[in-house]
Amino acid sequence: MEIKDFALEQIGLAQEDSLDDRKTAFLLALKHLTNDGDNACSGHEIKKVMESYLDIDEMDFITTSWIGYRIREFKLNKNKQRLRQGYLYSLKKVDVEDIIERYLGSAFLTPENPTHPTNPTYPTLV
Repeated sequence: MEIKDFALEQIGLAQEDSLDDRKTAFLLALKHLTNDGDNACSGHEIKKVMESYLDIDEMDFITTSWIGYRIREFKLNKNKQRLRQGYLYSLKKVDVEDIIERYLGSAFLTPENPTHPTNPTYPTLV
């Protein structure tokens, strides 16, 4: 039992260390975009939603290429389609929720105010 407790503690520490504000905003944007179910979104749409979670200064570093890399990093690029510019990503709600639970914790799956993305009330990472 002690080994399991230790492993769970280490997982929690790794979760806290592995995500910066940009990746957290990325995951929260995906959560917002899949609140009503599976959704197909472009990198531009994901970036637009991310704006409500980050300061303007932080958004300077976010490009559609950056978003594409994160989509691949979290293995969400299974059914992407090439657009004239960029890609259309098929996001499955169950996949997004699984990733959020693993990296951010289940508290991020139940926001107090899920309908207003410009005023998110998600718990903060400590």
